Amino acid sequence: MSGPSKPASPELAGNADALQSRMDNVGAAAAAMPYNPNKAIEYGEPAYQPDAGATVDTDDPSAGASTLTEGAASPKVGDGKPVVGVNVAGGNLDRVRADSTGRLLTTNQGVPVAQNQDSLKAGLRGPALLEDFILREKITHFDHERIPERVVHARGSAAHGYFESYGAHTELTRASIFASTSAEPPGCSR
Repeated sequence: MSGPSKPASPELAGNADALQSRMDNVGAAAAAMPYNPNKAIEYGEPAYQPDAGATVDTDDPSAGASTLTEGAASPKVGDGKPVVGVNVAGGNLDRVRADSTGRLLTTNQGVPVAQNQDSLKAGLRGPALLEDFILREKITHFDHERIPERVVHARGSAAHGYFESYGAHTELTRASIFASTSAEPPGCSR
C-alpha cells in the first residue's frame, strides 16, 4: 500500500478523502502490531496444526479491503455490498461452476467458433498457416502460461583473475591458451 509514511495531521483528519482515511487506518493497524507474535507457530511441529493467530480489529473495513472500489456495483462484481468479515473466495468450487451446455464456443473477442481442434493448413499435409487466428489465439494462451518449475532464475557468471598454464599441452589441444607456458597466455590480462 503506497502512501505517506506518517498519518495526516489532526486538523486534516476530519477532512481527509477516502484514500487518505484508508491509509491512516492501515497505518494504525500496522502500528497496533509492531511485531509478529505468530512467528513462533510458523515453523516446526506447531506449523502442522497452527492455532488462530493474532489479529487487529479496525473500525473501518476499508483498511483490510484490496481496493476502495469494492463497494462499486457492476454486472461483473455484483451489487457492491460485500459481506464484511467473510472471504467468499474460500469454500468449495460449486459457487463458480457454470453449465455451458447449449452455449457457443467463442474466441476471446466473442467470434463464434464451430470447433477449435483442427488448424488451417496449406494443402492436405502442409504446414499450419498463420492466417488461422483461432490457432494463433490458442498458441498465445499456451505461450503465456506460467509454469513455476520452468521459470529461469538469473545467475551471475564471470571469470575473475587470470589463467596460468604450468606446461604446454599441445599434444592434447590446439587451443592457443594451452600452448604457452608463460604466466599470461595471449588474450589474458591481469
